[in-house]
Amino acid sequence: MKNKTIRFRISDEQYSEILNSASSVDKTLSDWIRESLKISSDKNLVENKLKFVSEIQKLTREISRIGNNINQISKYANSKREFQEIESFTEIMKDIREKVQSLR
Repeated sequence: MKNKTIRFRISDEQYSEILNSASSVDKTLSDWIRESLKISSDKNLVENKLKFVSEIQKLTREISRIGNNINQISKYANSKREFQEIESFTEIMKDIREKVQSLR
């Protein structure tokens, strides 16, 4: 049940444009405005989700690069038989892998 009214002011030109748009798709002014608002909010939601996914992908790539660097350090240390720092790197790598998995 539609029982709320929203009032706002627009110019004559804006009113004419909106009215023409609504009539061109054979909709009432109210229906056209409702649909336009829904489409606009859905579009914003999708855009925000895409930005979020993009940021997650960037973070995942960066964490992967960090992991690769740690692996290279581990290989170097293993080749030089310098094991003291390897255990801390292994723990860091484990934490990074867990964080990457939680992002996916």
